[in-house]
Amino acid sequence: WDSDSKDTCCYVQFNPLVTRSINKLTYRQFHYQAFMSLRNQLARYLFKRLSHNYTQASWDNPYQILLSTIVRDSALVNYSRTRDQVRYVDTALSELIGGEEQKKPYVLMHYEKSVRKGPRSKIEDVLYTLIPSYEFTAQMKKANKRDQYIKEKARQHGLPNPHADQVKK
Repeated sequence: WDSDSKDTCCYVQFNPLVTRSINKLTYRQFHYQAFMSLRNQLARYLFKRLSHNYTQASWDNPYQILLSTIVRDSALVNYSRTRDQVRYVDTALSELIGGEEQKKPYVLMHYEKSVRKGPRSKIEDVLYTLIPSYEFTAQMKKANKRDQYIKEKARQHGLPNPHADQVKK
């Protein structure tokens, strides 16, 4: 490279999944610093899931998710007993409550869990109801505004509908 830079060619390919997301405008604003300040991997997963999927975030519109969904989708809960899974998810959710005194992002005000029991009081599943904090709700509203702005700019510049391949014919 240094000795003969005029005849040297270089090829770089960006990650195809990221490229597709940019081209289709399916990405969302994400608070990376808050994400990296979390220690628990499951807390990071839940923060990312909330940031991407909880577009209607408001303190009076809670997000509900089942323990079985978290276990299935995250692949981070490696306990065979349900009560151990519940304990691990509770730890992750407690970290998301955080706050200034703990130098952690303040994502949730609190969460509630509704245990679904089967025969002989065995835990079958747990429904978690997550109540977002005002700070997180404000971040989601900013992300929604930015998303609308970017899509409007794309329409103004004549870019095709980013969701055209998803429309049923």
